[in-house]
Amino acid sequence: MARTQKQSRQSATGHRFKHHEIELPEGGKLVMSQDGQIAEFGSDGTAVRSWPIADPGWAGMAIRFGVQPPSDTAAPDRIRPDDRRLRR
Repeated sequence: MARTQKQSRQSATGHRFKHHEIELPEGGKLVMSQDGQIAEFGSDGTAVRSWPIADPGWAGMAIRFGVQPPSDTAAPDRIRPDDRRLRR
């Protein structure tokens, strides 16, 4: 699979993405744009499908570019040692 990279840019979500292209074995290519959107193009160059960052299928496609999706977990609140009511 051939990859090309271009200059990175920060997207609206605050993440940085580089333009990547992956040639598909059946012809066509997958392209990750600078805003993080992933698009599949057929061998004739027409857009077949796209995945914006908000799409549930985006993470599955992003892994092909080596991009790990951001975690949805939040850091837990710290329990202060003087607040014993919270510990049981």
